[in-house]
Amino acid sequence: MEQKQLYSSGQASEICDVSRRALRLYESKGLIVPDHISQGGYRYFTMETLRRVQVIRYFLEEGFSLEMAGRLLSTNDLDDYEEIFRNQIEDTKEKMTYYQNRLDSLKGWYSLLCEGRRVRMIGPDNVTLKHVPTRTYMCMKGTLDVDDPYSEAKLETMHYTMAKSDGHSLIDVGGSYTLYMDDFRDRINGVTTEVMLIQESYPNTKSSKNIRTIDGFLAVSAYHLGKLTQIAETYERATQWAKDHHIALTGSAYERYVIDIYTSDNQDEYVTEILLPADHDSEEFNYLGGGSF
Repeated sequence: MEQKQLYSSGQASEICDVSRRALRLYESKGLIVPDHISQGGYRYFTMETLRRVQVIRYFLEEGFSLEMAGRLLSTNDLDDYEEIFRNQIEDTKEKMTYYQNRLDSLKGWYSLLCEGRRVRMIGPDNVTLKHVPTRTYMCMKGTLDVDDPYSEAKLETMHYTMAKSDGHSLIDVGGSYTLYMDDFRDRINGVTTEVMLIQESYPNTKSSKNIRTIDGFLAVSAYHLGKLTQIAETYERATQWAKDHHIALTGSAYERYVIDIYTSDNQDEYVTEILLPADHDSEEFNYLGGGSF
């Protein structure tokens, strides 16, 4: 009988492009067995075993665990093989959804960083008209207590708790936290008001609870820099600009937290956008060419 060629651990490591430590791990898990062990304890492998190592590497590249790789190596049942691969495909789909949501969430956060830096460089004086596109949001009603300096933070924490109880993961939503209020005059007058906290929901969200679509609208946009305790001044600046440009407002408001505690613990660095929806049914708005967007 022809004697099979044996390869040392070092040669096997080089041929298979794996570390000796990995070979020892595969052996400890029962995935490979040395074809010869010398009196000095040195391990040697045949080409058949090296091919088995390559199969293990393939399974690991496909996302299988070492335990699952061992199961695949120990069966010749194609039905069993098919079931294992079907399960791995479904598991991979779930992971792809998760990482797509993570990517969307990271992009949303990154865009806020860029927006905030740009506003701080240019300054907050510019007030403009801005189109806000139709988007889907996770929504939660709450109370903005002006006597509580941590009211906004408490609302965000409650929003996260609600999302978890609804079956969402943290990265199902992203972008800025935004407060919606029916009457912006409550913010100007500094009174406690009922609000709705919204945050953009991504397409692959796991649950539909407390999810709603808000149609696009045209709004007066103004940025506020610094602490929210002085945000009434920015509301007054935005409403005066609308009045000067003959733009009727609906009376509601969106308050977007662009740079907040998630990015800086210095409130003087905060950047907040105020959005005051324009009344597209008013004569003034129609005169400006609005009404459909």
